[in-house]
Amino acid sequence: MTAAENWLSEKGIWKLNLLVREDNAPVREFYEHLGYRDTRTICFQKVLEPVPD
Repeated sequence: MTAAENWLSEKGIWKLNLLVREDNAPVREFYEHLGYRDTRTICFQKVLEPVPD
């Protein structure tokens, strides 16, 4: 993650957003340990067509 963050910073990107499922505690803890914080936002989606089997 440090390499990815450094690469993004070198490209002028100043913010990184991650999507993590609320019930995925191990991943949430991983990113919190790296300094990421929960912004208490909600991500909406709408499926317009049925997903093929």
